[in-house]
Amino acid sequence: MNAQKIASNTAFQMAVILIVGSSMLSSCALRSRAGQPETKSKSAQEHVDCGIELGQKGDADGAIAEFRAAIALDPNNPEAHYGLGIALAQKDNLDGAICELRECVRLNPASSAGHRNLGVYLGWKKDYDGAIAEFREVLRLKPKDARASFCWGLMLEKKGDLDGATAKYRDAVVFDPYFSDAFRSLGWALATKGDMVAATTVFRDGIKATPESAELHYNLGVVLNATGHADEAMAEYREAIRLAPNSEKAHCNLGALLATKGDIAGATLEFREAVRIKPDSAKHHFGLAALLVCTERSKKEGIAELRRAIELDSSFAQKVLDDKAFESVRNAPELAPLLKTKQERPQSVGPK
Repeated sequence: MNAQKIASNTAFQMAVILIVGSSMLSSCALRSRAGQPETKSKSAQEHVDCGIELGQKGDADGAIAEFRAAIALDPNNPEAHYGLGIALAQKDNLDGAICELRECVRLNPASSAGHRNLGVYLGWKKDYDGAIAEFREVLRLKPKDARASFCWGLMLEKKGDLDGATAKYRDAVVFDPYFSDAFRSLGWALATKGDMVAATTVFRDGIKATPESAELHYNLGVVLNATGHADEAMAEYREAIRLAPNSEKAHCNLGALLATKGDIAGATLEFREAVRIKPDSAKHHFGLAALLVCTERSKKEGIAELRRAIELDSSFAQKVLDDKAFESVRNAPELAPLLKTKQERPQSVGPK
């Protein structure tokens, strides 16, 4: 499989690790449950407790107000700055979040959660070196922090250091042998480097550790298909769909393999599902159209799918013109205006 194609399939997601919960009921919750009015001003810690509770309930605005109130009373409270940073990030205020987390780790340099989330937000801002510095500090404080190692790997991959990223992903799965995202990223890194055997092994190991991970089954399917094991790949796609029925990628890839096996009916069903799940995908509409135009009975529907694909992505018009499979429908009235525009577009010429 082409390395760039594999890399394009990689969907890296840096989840924020929120470590603000508490098993104790906050004073805010206690008063609320008792229905008691507040008879005195809250302390800074009580504001922090309320901010944590509101944040856990999804009330970012309320949490922000509580954490700001806590900071007004106690400007040197690192927990308040940490909580405010998390809440601001939930409101997409990354600059504000970074500022608050910097203050948190200044006041409490031993806060691994502060450094970790600061690294995540710096990564989102594409300050990869700054993010790496924070993840390095987390690992100094907690030498076996799997998520810090994983995120460090993500930053190295963004910087083009695939070997360094691979090493960090390996560390992550050693530190946490049930970390499915780390297995996924390690597998893709190895596949991108062309080591399909090692990638297959990593995905299989990840599935042994976390058999309910639809992503790992899907990724294993991609690598198996790339190495000529179509039947095994289809089995993995089917398992991915069982675990995650709305995995449009798995439906699409399974449909493509079924088509190569001559199971046009089965392939059509899979592409229909892919279109249902992601109706704005020109690729899915085009794939479905390629199957439908094969028979006279479904040709009209196939033309409609082609038109939709071209409307979503005009580059598919050229594919219709180039692919002999669509020769019988190129002159369809529904397509003619879209294809004519493509055919009549003047080619650029050099200066006379």
